[in-house]
Amino acid sequence: MLMTQQAMKESQVATTEKYIMTTAKEPTDNDFERMMHMITGYWVTQIAGAVASYSIADQLAKGPASAEEISKMAGIDSIAAFRLLRACASLGLVIFDGLTFTATPLLGTLRADVPGSLHSLAIVNSAPGFWLPWGRFLEALRTSESQTCQRSAPRCGTIIGKNPKRARLSQRRCIVLLLA
Repeated sequence: MLMTQQAMKESQVATTEKYIMTTAKEPTDNDFERMMHMITGYWVTQIAGAVASYSIADQLAKGPASAEEISKMAGIDSIAAFRLLRACASLGLVIFDGLTFTATPLLGTLRADVPGSLHSLAIVNSAPGFWLPWGRFLEALRTSESQTCQRSAPRCGTIIGKNPKRARLSQRRCIVLLLA
């Protein structure tokens, strides 16, 4: 279906307006909400990583379960499982009826056995090797030094460029060290 030039222009304006901050001098409620999402974004990553690590999406794909049942299947504390599942409910990953938790299609994206699964990505992005360097972001800005390899795996960058085969091996080792 072809869009008219007017429809394309309107679509571009709507997209641009979505991402441009207001020209008002004071932030709006929408600005505060967007910033809150930015500030707390790491919480969501850690929740998704925990859900994937403990295969909760795969377990709930079999049907609704209580926090106690999930905790036994996952081998985690039942109170912690309940808190994790309530956090999942607040994100729309599960539905809680007061007794059991039921998977939503959004949670299905973290199942290990579905095409295009984000299961592994959630685990990797919540691993220390990915979030620790961000904890050193202010230092990186001050010193202009990479906070990934220098801190986590000192030799990561020393071989790159000298020997392509060894560079690939070094990069793999760096990734393994960062995930540890």
